[in-house]
Amino acid sequence: MLETSVPPGGGALPHAHGREEEAFYVLSGDFDFVNGDEIIKAGPGDLLFVPRGNRHGFTNTGDLPARLLTLIMPGGHEGFWLDNGIDPEPGKTAPPLTPQDLAALTAELVRHQVTIMPDREP
Repeated sequence: MLETSVPPGGGALPHAHGREEEAFYVLSGDFDFVNGDEIIKAGPGDLLFVPRGNRHGFTNTGDLPARLLTLIMPGGHEGFWLDNGIDPEPGKTAPPLTPQDLAALTAELVRHQVTIMPDREP
């Protein structure tokens, strides 16, 4: 389980996991979740379950940092964040990933069976 602070406009690019299922519980703020090709609006107290292999992502649509609890099943994917994440600093927001950052993570994404799935046309 991870607790994540998401800056305004921040979030996770649409992607899918080959091994894990995820559930997101909104602690604070407002989000748009991508679930397949659908956009789901969620706020405090909402829970979204994402089956393994399903395209998903999220964006904080509010003006303030928002918080999520993310449950990842089975465990093990936390190794991706431990190996590649940016250590949090109180009061500071991590910069968004650039295309160069994503390119540098390609081997790690493959190793963790994560596929980036950019936005699709309706």
